[in-house]
Amino acid sequence: RSKKAMAADTKHKIMTADAKDDKLGFKVLTTPPCDRVLVKNVDAGGWAARSGVQVSSELLFINGKEAKGLTTQAFTQALKSTRPLKLTFADPCPDPDAEKAATAIQARFRGNKARQETAARHESRQQPPTPPVPPMPVGALVVGATAAATTAAKASSGDSGARNEAMPEKPEKLPKV
Repeated sequence: RSKKAMAADTKHKIMTADAKDDKLGFKVLTTPPCDRVLVKNVDAGGWAARSGVQVSSELLFINGKEAKGLTTQAFTQALKSTRPLKLTFADPCPDPDAEKAATAIQARFRGNKARQETAARHESRQQPPTPPVPPMPVGALVVGATAAATTAAKASSGDSGARNEAMPEKPEKLPKV
């Protein structure tokens, strides 16, 4: 955004902190370099409050330099020790969804892992894998099995309670009931 376009916009406030203004009385959400430098806190009775700075105001320029493009060191140095200090702020957005957006931005920048994990779970909505069906135990009742086949199965599995009998060539015929 050019300085000329900004000057035409009445929603911007240019304020100057003098040598008597030791502390500015506001904190920012993120420090440059970043997309936007938003005010997250304004101390009551401080220079910022007296000058009309509000929470969610965007700091656009510091002494004519774009705030979001400064290095962290240059940004911090300018705010703490440069006086007179000319600051240009944009008024907070009156959009009711702005607070939700600010909260989402804060969570991302703070690295709130719990919120990120919850969001990831909601996005994926994957069901946990179904556990495999356990194998049928040796000696379980199988419809139509003969006694000899069951005994042979126990013997081949190493079941200590099984008799070591060989399985007959032909299964015994069971009497009709």
